[in-house]
Amino acid sequence: PTIAVDPGTLAFGSQVVNTTSSEQSYTVSGINLGSDPIVITAPSGFQVSTTSGSGFGSSLNLTPSGGTVGNTTIYVRFVPNNVASFSANITHTHTSASTQNKAVTGTGTAPNNPASFSAVAASSSSINRGVQWQRLPPGRYGFERRHALLLQGLLV
Repeated sequence: PTIAVDPGTLAFGSQVVNTTSSEQSYTVSGINLGSDPIVITAPSGFQVSTTSGSGFGSSLNLTPSGGTVGNTTIYVRFVPNNVASFSANITHTHTSASTQNKAVTGTGTAPNNPASFSAVAASSSSINRGVQWQRLPPGRYGFERRHALLLQGLLV
């Protein structure tokens, strides 16, 4: 049994957190697979589909016909969930064939000058940033700029 995946890396560049990139694609095929599917699993921050523009998720199955999966286009998009660099592999597994990988990279970035911004990291931490105006005692006016970093339920 053999799985074949186009070589090379899908490089998505910078993408604002919680927004979706344009699609990129590659092809997958397999021979002598029997009836077991090729299972394609995307790493955190990436989604896969066999249909351009819809059906994206964290994994999908390619079911062989007569033991073969013909050249199938896989569409990939980058949806970063935190401000960080992403570098990982989309895995292609089968019960009998060797696992094949497709490298993907991208960088999650914060929006430009947000008044308030929140992102969820792979470790379920969140980051909050905000500006709060405050009136001081009579005759004095000013503002308080507040930055709060909330990690694992602790205000730092």
